[in-house]
Amino acid sequence: MNKDIKYPQLRLLIDVIGSLAAVGFVIMMVFGSYFKNDTTGFELGINLTGELMPVSMTFLSIVIICAVASIVLQRIK
Repeated sequence: MNKDIKYPQLRLLIDVIGSLAAVGFVIMMVFGSYFKNDTTGFELGINLTGELMPVSMTFLSIVIICAVASIVLQRIK
């Protein structure tokens, strides 16, 4: 941990929460991915509909909020 930061434990907690949310978002993308192969070619994509959409957007929102909070806490000296 950087000793120049005023609240190092809080920043570490926010970084851990953001990292876990990022992993959760990637897992939701993996669950929503599909691969379709037929005679005309193949198709690869991510389908985030139904229950996956709000969960994925929640994870993404948490990641963005934690990133902004981490930057703000880093600048407070």
